[in-house]
Amino acid sequence: MPDITITQDKSIKEIAAQEAHLQDKVDIASKPSICERIYNLVTMQKRSLVLWLPVFIALGIGAYFSIHFEPPVSFSIVGVVASFFLLSCFYTTRERSYQGFIGWIISIAIFSFVLGFASAQLRVYISASPMLERDIRVTHVSGVVHSIENLDQEGARRVILNTLDIEDLSPDQTPKSIRIKFRDLGDVHVGDYIDFTAGLNAPSAPAIPGGFDFQRYAFFKGIGAFGFSYGRPEILKRHQPQGIEQHLGNIRQKIKARIERVLPQSNGVSILSTLMTGERSAINKDDMEAIRRSGLAHLLAISGLHVGMITAFIFFGVRLALACIAPLALNYPIKRYAALISMVGACAYVLIVGAAVPAIRALIMTFIVLFGVLLDRMPISMRLVAISASIILLFMPEVLLSASFQMSFSAVAGLVVFYEMSRNLWVRAYREAGFFRRVMIYFLGICVTTLVASIATAPFVLFHFQQLALHNSLLSNLIAVPVMSIAVMPSCVIAFLLMPLHLDAFFLQIAAHGIEIILYIAHDLSAWDHAVWTPPSYPLSALVLMVVAVMAVYLLTWPARLVSAPLILLAFAVMITHRSPDVLISSTGKTIAFSDEDGRLWVSSRRSERFTSDQWIKAAGQDIKDPGLWSGYTNKDNLLSCGELGCHLGLYDYQIAVSDHPSGLKEDCSRADIVIARYPMRKGRCTNAVSIDKYDLKDEGVYAIYLDQAHKRDPVIKTVAQSRGQRPWVIDTRYKP
Repeated sequence: MPDITITQDKSIKEIAAQEAHLQDKVDIASKPSICERIYNLVTMQKRSLVLWLPVFIALGIGAYFSIHFEPPVSFSIVGVVASFFLLSCFYTTRERSYQGFIGWIISIAIFSFVLGFASAQLRVYISASPMLERDIRVTHVSGVVHSIENLDQEGARRVILNTLDIEDLSPDQTPKSIRIKFRDLGDVHVGDYIDFTAGLNAPSAPAIPGGFDFQRYAFFKGIGAFGFSYGRPEILKRHQPQGIEQHLGNIRQKIKARIERVLPQSNGVSILSTLMTGERSAINKDDMEAIRRSGLAHLLAISGLHVGMITAFIFFGVRLALACIAPLALNYPIKRYAALISMVGACAYVLIVGAAVPAIRALIMTFIVLFGVLLDRMPISMRLVAISASIILLFMPEVLLSASFQMSFSAVAGLVVFYEMSRNLWVRAYREAGFFRRVMIYFLGICVTTLVASIATAPFVLFHFQQLALHNSLLSNLIAVPVMSIAVMPSCVIAFLLMPLHLDAFFLQIAAHGIEIILYIAHDLSAWDHAVWTPPSYPLSALVLMVVAVMAVYLLTWPARLVSAPLILLAFAVMITHRSPDVLISSTGKTIAFSDEDGRLWVSSRRSERFTSDQWIKAAGQDIKDPGLWSGYTNKDNLLSCGELGCHLGLYDYQIAVSDHPSGLKEDCSRADIVIARYPMRKGRCTNAVSIDKYDLKDEGVYAIYLDQAHKRDPVIKTVAQSRGQRPWVIDTRYKP
């Protein structure tokens, strides 16, 4: 007889094992797959996904400008078609499965990236025009005046001309436009056809590898040469302005003439002309430097501040005027009428001041806000910033590389994010406050806005300009911004309206007095000790890491924002470990500089190539007013001696020879590790040294040499030509015998 108890125990154990096995299967089945986890992570960021569109467009544009060769047009066409096909495929599956949704998001990112790349290439194709390849000392030029700018010098003018005829150039070599400086322009107006003798220069290459590319800037501006006139031009034919650009240029010229006639002795004439016409070239250098050092440069860059002030003044002024008419106020939507009139006023102002990138960005955002007023909505959000950035990047992709675009959108994005997070606090405080507290809240808002905008733009300011206003910036903005918003800009609006009637003098004087107050504050605060921080330049890779980190903070939600922490740390690590060049050589060999153990840059001369040496000194974080010159170098550890045949420098156990005459070349080659010859040198003469001669400098541009301070190894050499590659805007300067 079997043991019933044992059998029952066995059955119970088997059932328990089966239940445990089934439970394991349930647990495994309940665990989310990798696709599900990614889906959950993405859906947490669902609201902010659209904000990444301009980021991926910018990445595509950046990829185009970073490569060293010009890709075939078919590459962009195939890329757009293929990415659009991929986008279409995942569109139908985005709601059916996790994989389909993830594929949909990835395909949007790929399409945005390719679209940015293609838009940059298309823009280059549209902008292509001849550029002067060699300097012409004397030539005969005739052309139509496109625009006229006043300069700081007394009576000097800077003129852009098109429809050109240049004596030494064939039609296919003639640039589309040139920019000429006239000391005596005479009675020339926009649209006139003039003739003169000039010296023309080709757009200059970067002053340092990886530095600002002036040739690329000129390429997209359509300016193929720069120069100066040897005398007053002859007016061959008086023309009426043709096209909207020439009409606007004529309007600007009349506005400037009116301001100078009404305010002949005012210190604020040049800045008032800047605010009303957008031309900054006539501002006194000392005033401009004081404004920068005091943190008030944003008051001169026509951007959201000015467009917003103009629009707000028109909107509330028109609404108040319409509200005073009872039949209109009671029977018609005067708020919408005010919004429409404000749109027209804002558009007219942006056209008059030249439609620069910050102004266009501000106009787009203003239009969207006013359109929201028409629909009884208030769309001030990061979506507004993203839409504006996407539009500008697709139509003008080259602005991604400009400081104005980067700083403008960084400041706006930072302010929008900050005030979205603290909106309820500000609204509650303003609602419960009396008149005095509301005034205090206004000034507190200026302080907070200045602080947030300064932090948001600091990486770009340091990267492009190597200087940052510190403690004086907050105080200067606290005084200057109210003066600008209460006195200057409203007076400018009224002056615009009354100028055709010649009733604008009183309001121009009010605006000029306000500007004089701002200038007084700028000069006073810029003189403070340690008012400006001037660190050495840092590499582009650090800026990119920092921008990605900031974008993660702006566009992601917790806990995804934590990804920004390691990116910021990595950016700081790149900045700290970055080394400046030990030796710099200009493209002509006339100017040479080296850095000592303390990081101070010493320049051979300031008599020639002043602009190049200024860029080197700024990149080293030094004051251009107090440059280190070889004649004043006394460090005995690094021996520097100069004679009739050249100079010899001992730097980190390296011997560097600068040869001025071939008779001393043999000795230089025998004892130096690096030989820099300011004349053509036959190849192979210096077998034991790194040799750089006149032809090398002409072919490669500025040289940057990095020495191994710990171990004496072969130096690392970077040149401007290596950093740029062969692109449509790069002028071939290779020696042509």
